[in-house]
Amino acid sequence: MRPSEPLTITLNMFVAVLLIPFVTVNAITESSSKRVPEISERYTPPKTYMIFDPCNTNKPGNRTVSCAQLRRKGYNISGDYVISPNYEFRVWCDMDTDGSGWTIIQRRSSNEEGEDKFEKSQKEYENGFYGGVSSYWIGNENIHALTTHPNSKQVLRIEMTRNTKEKIIVEYTTFKVGSKKEHYQLTIGGYSSPNGSDYDVLKHHNGAGL
Repeated sequence: MRPSEPLTITLNMFVAVLLIPFVTVNAITESSSKRVPEISERYTPPKTYMIFDPCNTNKPGNRTVSCAQLRRKGYNISGDYVISPNYEFRVWCDMDTDGSGWTIIQRRSSNEEGEDKFEKSQKEYENGFYGGVSSYWIGNENIHALTTHPNSKQVLRIEMTRNTKEKIIVEYTTFKVGSKKEHYQLTIGGYSSPNGSDYDVLKHHNGAGL
């Protein structure tokens, strides 16, 4: 995920988590057990002028709020970073995929299919967790912070790979997750596919809670 730019995460688990964790995971396993999705986030400034001054990072307006901003500041190695849209938390930044600057919100590898790495409590889904070598969920609270930060409109990118090595890529130009009080309601829209896929994975989940 990245503000007004594509976001990248592992789709198998992202779809499962964005919906109802356990029930949805079963549905995803049945219908797309061979897919290995990935989802992420990246930030793009809505204005052409500089909002964040890298030379003066003490002011609230100059906080690092996304991986895309880190990339613009010169960080070009994928890895673990700290951002602070409303408060500090650690994220995994993908500095290699499609222009770089993606904030990974979920990831799951194919060799973890069928395992219970994502069988977590509601509290763990709220705060985020690591569930193995590759399994990762950034947390509902952190996604809410990323997608509701002022001047930080997000674009969601989802990548899935079938066992045939066919890759499905979808993007949404509108992506927002509500607060806990709003049951982390998903707002999604502006579907497109860079590689021509017609698989709108979140089509029926707009307005649903996580």
